[in-house]
Amino acid sequence: MPNNDELLLQLATALVDEGMIAKVRDAPPAPFRRPGRCVWVQNPRHPDWTGHITLRDPEDPPSGVLWWFFSWNERISPAFDLYGAAHRITDRLTPRPTSLALTDAVRLIEGRLVSRDGLPTGCAWGIQSTC
Repeated sequence: MPNNDELLLQLATALVDEGMIAKVRDAPPAPFRRPGRCVWVQNPRHPDWTGHITLRDPEDPPSGVLWWFFSWNERISPAFDLYGAAHRITDRLTPRPTSLALTDAVRLIEGRLVSRDGLPTGCAWGIQSTC
């Protein structure tokens, strides 16, 4: 089995394949982290969305299987699942829209809605079946 630094480098490579910026570095101090190395990762489309990913054995219960963890102590996946971990990290570091303007929302819902600019008079919310 590869050593921890090799696994960290492999995860960083998998994150780059997912379109993220990633590098192996010393982990900054944090409540849920022991001193050591980590993968620093950043979403290039949202530069404020970053994380430190560590590799460790979960304490409850100790299993002998290493897991990837976010710096806020959230389990990601077992160490052997590099591409599953990369996908989950990418997903967690991608912001979700919490509120959208109507003109943006109508373009998102399965093509059933049309742009507000193209609505005939009297259409409710731009739903084509009500026009």
